[in-house]
Amino acid sequence: MIRKDSRKILVIGSTVTDLVSKTSRLPVKGQTTLGEKFFMAPGGKGANQAVAVARLNGDVSFVSKTGTDYFGDFVIENIKNSGVDTSNIIRDEEIHSGVSLICLLKDGDNAIIMNPGANMALDVKEIENLEFLFRMSAVVLVQLEIPVETVEKILVLGKKYECLTILDPAPAIDLSGDVFLNSDIITPNEHELETYAKCPTGTLEEIYRASCVMIEKGVRHVICTKSEGAYLTSRGNEIIFFPGIKVNAVDTTGAGDAFAGALASRLAGGKNLHEAIKFANLAAGISVKKYGAMPSFADYDAVVNFNPDLDLV
Repeated sequence: MIRKDSRKILVIGSTVTDLVSKTSRLPVKGQTTLGEKFFMAPGGKGANQAVAVARLNGDVSFVSKTGTDYFGDFVIENIKNSGVDTSNIIRDEEIHSGVSLICLLKDGDNAIIMNPGANMALDVKEIENLEFLFRMSAVVLVQLEIPVETVEKILVLGKKYECLTILDPAPAIDLSGDVFLNSDIITPNEHELETYAKCPTGTLEEIYRASCVMIEKGVRHVICTKSEGAYLTSRGNEIIFFPGIKVNAVDTTGAGDAFAGALASRLAGGKNLHEAIKFANLAAGISVKKYGAMPSFADYDAVVNFNPDLDLV
């Protein structure tokens, strides 16, 4: 699937500090609920996916925009220590860094309020100034916690320089047809796929029909992620199910990011799409066994050794 002699991965997206409170129940309007545990972790879908790539030995450059405050420093230092090239992160002293407030329930589900801050100030001109990164990269991975017009430009540049373009279309928002036309692969969960295709995704047949709608919009491959695994629909082919691993989930935060990062790392490494999805399923499954997003991401050896019967190397 890779079009050029390069293994470099360019991730562009959000940088957020997660403030996480574990609680037995969510408060209703006007109510205060006592938390049982608190921790702070670096996050944001873009930063998460860049770290997921780096943990899996991927050669990754990350582009984002933060404030010059403590939260920006905190995230950049953490992702740099994970092996991500942070030299092209843009700092803006006029706006605060992104922050997410996360309520984590005992069953592993969560409720999140994201304050995007500087992430929504990453503009098209700043991406154009970094065009050389696209020329050097084999894979471009982007999400939707930055301005839509910036996402559109990223995908256009990705196609211009013959990169494999991967869009994680989360959170679900209104998108133009050009976004899908310039996306080789999209990785929605079933709720996001339902939103974009405007049809239900409760059954295998419905996922297939919804995925075909997206392919008609120009996408080459749709990978619908669910708790039980991933469903791949490609142009001209029937749907294929790749089962996930069964684990005791304690925190689902970041599982989709672990999947996207692992997928990009394997594709940049020369694996085919089926092999990459199997690897990504393992990485995502391992991630839900620990609290937090980045702190839960497995390294390459942990994923390979989790199921040595699979040809993952």
